[in-house]
Amino acid sequence: MNILGNDVSTTLILTYAIYISVLSIFIAIASVVVAVRTNGKLKRVLKDKAGKDITESIVSYYKKCNEIAGYFKSYEEKINYLERQDSACVKKIGLVKYDAFHENKSKLSFAVALLDERDTGFVLNGMYVRGQTVTYLKPVVEGLSDYELTEEEIEAINSARMQYEEKMKQK
Repeated sequence: MNILGNDVSTTLILTYAIYISVLSIFIAIASVVVAVRTNGKLKRVLKDKAGKDITESIVSYYKKCNEIAGYFKSYEEKINYLERQDSACVKKIGLVKYDAFHENKSKLSFAVALLDERDTGFVLNGMYVRGQTVTYLKPVVEGLSDYELTEEEIEAINSARMQYEEKMKQK
């Protein structure tokens, strides 16, 4: 047989054809072995610890995220409710002890201011007079009262405000 101007024997061509065929078979077998190993590794990777495949895990994760979002929304509503309630709670407390009629030096009389964030609440004044204490309660709205406040009551309100402001600065 004459190929490209060279005489080549048929036996040589058949020998090369067999070598190429055997080599192709080895390559095909190696490819199948690699594919089987890769498939096994891929299956192990795509399974979570519970044995589910990755799509089931993603769906489960998505459901959990939605559940957590629901919890978050309900907690957010609760926090908003508590914040609204919190502004009406007593946050400012001021106390002044004094001697009502300068009878003794023991300062047994007192004025206590209990106020919320908007300076609304009351002032409790206890005056010690001749062995008895007389107590007065005066409402306070936004720092003012319809009743005339004594110096000590005003001092208690101012003390409550200042202590609260100092506490807020520390935070």
